[in-house]
Amino acid sequence: AVYEAVHNGFLEQHLPKVRDIYQKKCAIMLDAMDKNFPDTAQWTRPEGGMFIWVTLPEHGVATALLQKAIENLVAFVPGKPFYPGKAVTRNTLRLSFATVPEEKIREGIAILGKLIKEACCLFGRLWTQTDGLRLFMRWLGQRCGFQGPPIQFSALQAHGHVPGVHRIPCGRGYACFYSMA
Repeated sequence: AVYEAVHNGFLEQHLPKVRDIYQKKCAIMLDAMDKNFPDTAQWTRPEGGMFIWVTLPEHGVATALLQKAIENLVAFVPGKPFYPGKAVTRNTLRLSFATVPEEKIREGIAILGKLIKEACCLFGRLWTQTDGLRLFMRWLGQRCGFQGPPIQFSALQAHGHVPGVHRIPCGRGYACFYSMA
């Protein structure tokens, strides 16, 4: 079958059409990312292919983000399986534009951008460990000028505030963070 496709000229006729389609869809996705993704995320600007690679802030966890994305009917592939043997890859993901209709690209990227902003709205970090959250709560209490003891993680947990995206009022407006603990 491959021989026939190459021998009969099908590939030469088909490839320019496919390249044009992919190039257009890639441009649509990149434009949507420019409009919807936070500055804390970075991504490639491919000159070919079918994927865009995204790097979340250093402490971002793509698999945690994937769970929220799926709940919102958006999917991507976490980057970690593409880097066997490397430890610092949990903050990457791969987006495909090849088989997705243009309007769905715009819609999905808007949703994903919102989720990334929610998850990374404080220093671009996803807090995934209880100890990290406790340290953060102590810092937040000091930074926001709370009187009395630092905010206790257990108090938030007792009131049903974890896991999820949290907005805590402080002297400077709101501080927010994402917790999976």
